[in-house]
Amino acid sequence: MSKSKGIPAGILVLGLGFVLTSLFHMWTLMDWGQYQYLFQDQPYQVVVVRYMVSWLLRFIGVTAGIGLLRREAWSRQAIIYLSWFAVLTIVWKHPYAGFVRHTAYLDSLLKSYNVVLPNGITFSSLTGISVMVARIFDSLCALLVVYYLPLPRVKSAFHSKKG
Repeated sequence: MSKSKGIPAGILVLGLGFVLTSLFHMWTLMDWGQYQYLFQDQPYQVVVVRYMVSWLLRFIGVTAGIGLLRREAWSRQAIIYLSWFAVLTIVWKHPYAGFVRHTAYLDSLLKSYNVVLPNGITFSSLTGISVMVARIFDSLCALLVVYYLPLPRVKSAFHSKKG
């Protein structure tokens, strides 16, 4: 991959993905009450620290995502570290208790609109599967990033500081 040509598709997808998902998560983080509700089983101080870490990770995600789009070498490393962090903290990122509350909320929405799913299925009945899917999907995505960004042909597309 040449630095003089356009941005490689994989880097474009990752850069836009990190920017857009980080911005979306920032938007959801603005509802402190909902955040407290989802993590109410944890001590208040833990929820506050978790909330601040979430904001920090989102700011890093936006900044590093823009860096990827600009093909700056530091951003490639930052995204790799963020991805490893996501894998190592996946249970903290997607706690079962938070899913229990969220699926109960979704069930209440259905009920308020008089929507009944077939065969008595509820969102709450799918909580365990939802947690597993979220954890596996996020882990696989992060591991793909960890695999992709160090590839020599990808690494060569980034600008490094000249000393």
